[in-house]
Order: sequence, then C-alpha cells, then structure tokens
Amino acid sequence: MLSLRKIVPVKKNVKRFIRNVHETIKYKIKGNQFTRTHINHVVFVCKGNICRSAFAEFYLKSKVNELIKVESCGIEVDKEMPSPHDAIQVSKEFNVDLKHHMSKDLRSCNLEDADIIACMEYFHVESVLGKFPNFKNKTVLLRQFSSWNNRILLNIDDPYEGGYQTYKKCFQIITNAIDRMYKV
Repeated sequence: MLSLRKIVPVKKNVKRFIRNVHETIKYKIKGNQFTRTHINHVVFVCKGNICRSAFAEFYLKSKVNELIKVESCGIEVDKEMPSPHDAIQVSKEFNVDLKHHMSKDLRSCNLEDADIIACMEYFHVESVLGKFPNFKNKTVLLRQFSSWNNRILLNIDDPYEGGYQTYKKCFQIITNAIDRMYKV
C-alpha cells in the first residue's frame, strides 16, 4: 500500500513539471528579442537570491575575473539572508564559495545598465518585466543558453530545502548554461 509520504513528493514533482512545460511554451510563444553578441554586464535573478542566482553570480565571476560586471538579486527578498548550508557545500564542488553571500533585492542591482538580465524561472521574467517593461529585449531565461538537450524545459527549479543532490543537479544546469553563454 502506498503511503502519503510517497505520494506527496510525486504529486509535487508532477505539478512542477506541468508548470515548467506550460511556462516554457508561453516563453517560446512570446519570443525573445535578445540579440546581443557582447555582454559587459549581467544580472542573475531568482526568487530569494540565496541559491540559484547567487551561485550563478559567483560561478561566472570565477570564470571571467573582472572582465565583466556580474550581479545577482531576488524578486522576493525582504531582508538579507545567507545561502543555505547545502548550497554552500555543493557550490564548493564547482569551486564557488557562497559562505559570505547575503541576499539582495532587485533594487540593489543596476538593471538599467545590465546588458542581460538572466532569470531562473518564467515567473521571474514576468516579475522583472512587470516592474520594468522597457527591459524586454534584455530579460531572458538563463537555461535558453544550455545545450539543446538541457533546454527542452526552460525553468531552473528552486533547489531550496531539496537536499544535496537537488542542489547539485540545479548547479550543473546553471553551469551548463553559463559555460555555453560565455563559452568559458
């Protein structure tokens, strides 16, 4: 007999998958006008700026040194928060140190001067464009830069409280997209 403990995570994953498919289709239908070939300033955006966008910021900084300006922020940040323990531990496998990172909100980043605003999920794109509609041509989903087999679905799901392997899978998706975006 199936227990509720086994059913609830499956139901949650199915819901997340269906939302991801729906949002990927919406994003592709709306189209993206991003055409820049040279990027001097990138801002990564996620929900809380403690896992995904923070990791992306520090990963890219480790690859390009100070050649370009790299920032990250969250759309739902009420106060500064550190990265979770699992995020800090997994990031070390990618030579990234999140130990001293503190979350920042959208107002803390210079979105105006950014060449690209790379979001982790479609609702982050909608949130940024809801506040800054004139940034349509530079607001994208980061995963669209991944190799074709890694961009069938474009959202990069939040690993928060998902455990070590969930963070590792998430950070692998992010590194794949960034490596292809910058060919590092």
